[in-house]
Amino acid sequence: MYRSIILLTLFLSFSATSKATSKIIEHKSISVGEYNLNFNYVSGSQPAIVFESGSGVESPHWNNIMKVLSSKLDNAIISYDRAGYGKSDLPREPYQIESEISWLRKGLEDLGYADSIVYVGHSYAYYLLKMYEAKYTDSIYSMVYIDPITITFIESMGGIEEELKHFDPSFLPDNNFGKSIIRETKGVPDTFNKVKKLKISKSANCFVISAESPEWSSQKEISEWKSGHKELSNQCGNNLIVAKGSNHDIPTHSPELIINKLVSILKR
Repeated sequence: MYRSIILLTLFLSFSATSKATSKIIEHKSISVGEYNLNFNYVSGSQPAIVFESGSGVESPHWNNIMKVLSSKLDNAIISYDRAGYGKSDLPREPYQIESEISWLRKGLEDLGYADSIVYVGHSYAYYLLKMYEAKYTDSIYSMVYIDPITITFIESMGGIEEELKHFDPSFLPDNNFGKSIIRETKGVPDTFNKVKKLKISKSANCFVISAESPEWSSQKEISEWKSGHKELSNQCGNNLIVAKGSNHDIPTHSPELIINKLVSILKR
């Protein structure tokens, strides 16, 4: 399953366009300690919208959503490349989720938008959203989980170790991009166990968008995938949002749904 998620998202393209006038997306390489991370942002007010990509996906995947949102909202809008992806440095040390969210926080502080964010994450980003919320609770205005790989789903499939038995790094390119995926994947068991131990947050400030047509081959996989989303949505205290006709890549197939949800959150 985990390998399948990476394969599904390795070469995503995004084609949504906006007829409205959008603002300029600026770019900045920010030092977060020993490494630099690449940030893309539209200046604006807080709370800032922060996009977190799934495993194997770089920040340009959000560009057109950012452009459309910038024509509808005055809020700051931010995407970035996690360590090793895109123009961000590849760390020497093993993957630690605490370091990843700490580096994001430092980048947001540098940009001046760390105080209040709407954190939006696709797929694997579920784990980063959960950990960031636990560490920086007061800065979370709202969160949007887009077709997340939930703990409930992983456990229903036999656990994370069982899932990772099928991961084959030989299909990955021998460059920083491929090395980043391998680094991230090797850290998945530790990431999974740490997030699993977090106290369940029951907040009306989060929302779950679920694909109507996930790609799993068996009915059990599809059922458990959707069940995990329903459980998470219940924890959020909001109704599950279904992306009609969309597969796992909701940012490409249903960008309007994401855009409209964010506009409603920030204009309520």
